[in-house]
Formats: sequence, C-alpha cells, structure tokens
Amino acid sequence: MKPIRQDDPEVIQKLEAKLAGLQKAHEVMKKANKILKDKKSSKSEKMLELASIGIKDPIGMMIPDYAGRIGFPSYAITNSNGNMKSVKDRIEKMKKLQATEASEEDINGVDVVVNTDIMRVQLIFPDKPSYEVRSKLKHSGFRWSPSNGAWQSYMGHHQERIARQIAENYV
Repeated sequence: MKPIRQDDPEVIQKLEAKLAGLQKAHEVMKKANKILKDKKSSKSEKMLELASIGIKDPIGMMIPDYAGRIGFPSYAITNSNGNMKSVKDRIEKMKKLQATEASEEDINGVDVVVNTDIMRVQLIFPDKPSYEVRSKLKHSGFRWSPSNGAWQSYMGHHQERIARQIAENYV
C-alpha cells in the first residue's frame, strides 16, 4: 500500500504488479456478480462458488444493501476500470520518461539539467535568484534542494519546458 514513486528504479515493475492485482480483483468482482445473478443455482451452490473464487464472506455478499443490491455495486466495477486505466496510463508515462536521456545545457548562465538518475529537472543558478524568479520557480513546482544545490522538480516534458523558459528570461 506504499505509494510507488517515479524515482524508484523498479517503478515500471511495481506498477505492472499493481495492475495485475487490480485486474485480478476486477475479474473476481465480475465473476461474483455473475454467480449471484444466476437464477438456476441454489443459495448453497452460490456460496460454494463464491468461496472458490476467493470471496471470504459469501454470506455477506448475498445480503442486500440499502438499495436492495447484492454483490458488488456497479460503481465499484466502474471505479475498478478507472483505476486500471490510471495505472496503465502511468506505466506508459514512466516508460516515456525512462526513455528520456540525461542532458545539461547552459542558458543565460543557468545550468538546465535533466537528471535521469534521480528523475528530476534541475536549475542551477550562478547566484541566488531574485525574489520574482524564486516565486516563479515555486509557483511552477520547483523546490530548493540544499543537498543538490539546485532548484528542482519531478522530471517531465512540461517541467523541462518551464525550466528552459525561466532560464531564458533570467538576467
């Protein structure tokens, strides 16, 4: 249940494992609802089938909720689909970010660094930037990192573009 951070070297493997778990849970929900809606099976047969697919409380699944529904409500299955889509999208994003190559360029005396080792976009100024520049950095999602001696943000194409804009306007 720990969050999967984008700077984790095994981020894609962890996200794929999470996706597999979500897909398995989704299939169990669909199978359970199919079993519960079967008119031909008896209550005891349904309980055995529910237990065989991994439902820990088959009796609780047969008790109607406040709206008279049994099994998993349709919104739970819809939410499950959304969660799976979100993880799939994040996997694709992480693959694109990992394909990004490290770079370093000097713009108006400011080093703009795409640091793929720590998955950060960094701005290294020759001296302390003005209050206005610092405000713009903070507003754009950059934070000062004393250990790296740089203003940095999570790596992404949008953040790279913003870093270049800030460096181009730096005087």
